[in-house]
Amino acid sequence: MLLDACRALPNVELVAGCDVKSFEERGEGVVLHTGSGAAIEGAALIGADGIRSTIRGDLSACSPAS
Repeated sequence: MLLDACRALPNVELVAGCDVKSFEERGEGVVLHTGSGAAIEGAALIGADGIRSTIRGDLSACSPAS
């Protein structure tokens, strides 16, 4: 469902097969850093990169302890 919804929106770019190294929040957006050295900027980042999610791991490290 999420994939279909994203494909239907002209302002959403899906990047498959990209090696995610890290991301950083900047002001009102986010920058994703790839294994090839590219920096992809956007308003939001959806971490749908699987069970060994780099994005989820980075978010967990930034979360305050409960």
